[in-house]
Amino acid sequence: MKKSIEDLEARIAELQEELTRAKRQLAEADLDRLNQQIQTKAHEAYQYRMLFEASNSMPAIAGFDGYFKVLNSTWSKVLGYTKEELCSRPYLEYVHPDDLEKTLAEAQKLADSEENTLNFENRYICKDGSCRWLAWYSVVDQEAKLYYAVAHDITEMKMKEQELIQARDEAEAADKAKSQFLANMSHEIRTPMNGVIGMTSLLMETPLSAEQKDYVETIRLSGENLLAIINDILDFSKIESGKIEMEIYEFNLRSCVEEVLDLVGTLAVKKELEFLYYIAADVPEKILGDVTRLRQVLVNLASNAIKFTESGDVLIWVELGKTIGPGVVELCFSVHDSGIGISTEQQERIFHPFTQADSSTTRKYGGSGLGLVICQRLVTLMGGQIEVDSELGRGSIFRFSIPISGHKGHSRRDVEKIQPLHQKKVLIVDDHKIIRDILTRLCRQWGMQPHAVGSCQAALSLIQQPLPLDFAILDCQLPDMTDFALGHELLRHRPSLPLILLTSQASYGDKYRGLFTALLTKPLKHSQLLDLLRVTAFQAPQVENTQAFSPQLNETFARQVPLRILLAEDNVINQKLASRALEKLGYTIDVVNNGLEVLESLSIKTYDIIFMDVQMPEMDGLTATREILKMKSNRPIVIAVTAAAMEEDRIRCLEAGMDDYISKPFRIDQIQPLLQKWKQNLS
Repeated sequence: MKKSIEDLEARIAELQEELTRAKRQLAEADLDRLNQQIQTKAHEAYQYRMLFEASNSMPAIAGFDGYFKVLNSTWSKVLGYTKEELCSRPYLEYVHPDDLEKTLAEAQKLADSEENTLNFENRYICKDGSCRWLAWYSVVDQEAKLYYAVAHDITEMKMKEQELIQARDEAEAADKAKSQFLANMSHEIRTPMNGVIGMTSLLMETPLSAEQKDYVETIRLSGENLLAIINDILDFSKIESGKIEMEIYEFNLRSCVEEVLDLVGTLAVKKELEFLYYIAADVPEKILGDVTRLRQVLVNLASNAIKFTESGDVLIWVELGKTIGPGVVELCFSVHDSGIGISTEQQERIFHPFTQADSSTTRKYGGSGLGLVICQRLVTLMGGQIEVDSELGRGSIFRFSIPISGHKGHSRRDVEKIQPLHQKKVLIVDDHKIIRDILTRLCRQWGMQPHAVGSCQAALSLIQQPLPLDFAILDCQLPDMTDFALGHELLRHRPSLPLILLTSQASYGDKYRGLFTALLTKPLKHSQLLDLLRVTAFQAPQVENTQAFSPQLNETFARQVPLRILLAEDNVINQKLASRALEKLGYTIDVVNNGLEVLESLSIKTYDIIFMDVQMPEMDGLTATREILKMKSNRPIVIAVTAAAMEEDRIRCLEAGMDDYISKPFRIDQIQPLLQKWKQNLS
């Protein structure tokens, strides 16, 4: 028994010894793990500290008390202060005074923010007195009342940004100065040009020999060409400076195209070119758009086509393109010519400012090199695009398209207008295939039955057949028989057949009186042809020449439209020009040199109309007009006459109280309708 107890106690002692050993081993293991963890944490802390210090950015910890707690050494490199100096004073003392208020506001926003982040920029003052821009990304620990932030030095980026802004401002200032310079130059050039063009027009009204008329016409044409260049430069300036705005309203497309024929058709006639146009049957008569800018593009393209074409034809073609969207369709224009063509290399440059296809030292065609770039910019402003298809020696085709909306088809009045021509049969004789094709298309559009032939012999062969005919349309220049002989032959077989002659010469009337029912002067206007066809079949044969002559000055106009007129103009030549033009109309006018003299004249005498120059010494026209507006009774109509031709100049005149506006150089034939208009208003 005693042995068993001793053995048991020994066993307990062994167990206690094992337990103590086990505890010691466990403690040693825990201590090793703890040491290992401590070493790991210390290493991580060291790594973080190294990263914190080595960072090129500027990490910082700051308290709600306004002091930095921890900074890395980059702060010292950037600002020049030691870390101890930066942490010893409130950080707001280092913020630039101009940024202090917003820095306080942003810090408060961060402290109150639930999102707990902030992006912000401000300036810090360096130890040497300079400033550095810092961009901040910050979070906040509300419980510890600490800001954790990283700042980045963005001073170089800010400097580049300022340089770019300065460069932009300088470029805008230079562009504004350029536009103003061009406007001023336009004004200065237009003033003497007004005298040149106006005086030559007056001179043409006087008795002159043929040689003298030729000289005067040369001067006038030179003046018109110079004015065209000035207008190109001014238009380009307005487009470049964004001062052109599109005016959208309804207009008649056919009238727009025919106005182009009026403006440049004379050039085609002088070069003996066929100048034609065609508008497809499905193109609406009325469209919405800017008729002035569209006409300007077409005039530019047509003028170029005529200038670069020595023989053959120039054609304007209009048709509908694809549907762009609900109620919006593409209207496609193309201007064809049979001229010299443009090489592939030149095609890449012609839409660049001041660049011309004809760039050799022996330039033949002249021009400013701005016409096509103006066309391109205007088409772009209208929402379209322009392109060219050309080959040297084979002519060119300029195409552009613009979107139109709200367009209208043919009205009931248009349908009624062509109703009398339904099923009427017409003989067309022209050796020019394009003209035959266009006339054939037109006649079919109007419900007629055309029979087109290309020679006199073919026409005579057809006329001898039992084919009823209601009209015959003949070209004046046929290769195998004169128009005079063909007309007689046709009337010999069909004595009552109305004959319409297409001619480039306005003087055919007397020669063919009694032979042709009517003459249509080229370039052919479809509206004139339609009107003639509607009435010709029911009239006795008589020559009607549709050539539009420029209005002549009516020397009895002043008796019909009596007005008391005052001219305010400081330029002696322009005084003489305006005086002579008004004298030609039968007026005797008073002339003054500035706005002060205008007011003095009004205190002595009553006037109906004042032609007021804008830029005059002592008192300009705008100031004088404002003074005139203060008159309680008998206030005259004030018409601005100025060489400042930009849209804002017109608006400035109207805003000053002027009633109307003419830009220099003005045409003498503008005066009569203007006086007529304001006489009606005065009545």
